[in-house]
Amino acid sequence: MKNPDSSREALSSSTRSPTRRGRNKLPSTIPLDAFIQAIGNLETGASHAFADSTKYDVLHQGKRYPPKAVVGIAAQSITGKRYVPSDFSGGVGSKCFRLLTSAGLHI
Repeated sequence: MKNPDSSREALSSSTRSPTRRGRNKLPSTIPLDAFIQAIGNLETGASHAFADSTKYDVLHQGKRYPPKAVVGIAAQSITGKRYVPSDFSGGVGSKCFRLLTSAGLHI
């Protein structure tokens, strides 16, 4: 007997919209002061859509911070757009990491 849920799953997966990476593109540069402000916002418990880091951290004044959260919050402060994790990638070689290291931060 056919599972009645399987046809529903097939229908829902075929009608889902694809993940849209890059809805909000990161700026080409972000100044250090915007990153410092973002770190301050994380310290005070500011609400954001980003998860804790899984492999890498931004190191600042002896503390660790999730890179995508730092970049997303900093980018929002200079563009006025709210960033979410699917807007950009993290990790070695990513624009996220290049922005952080270009501003003088350590990962």
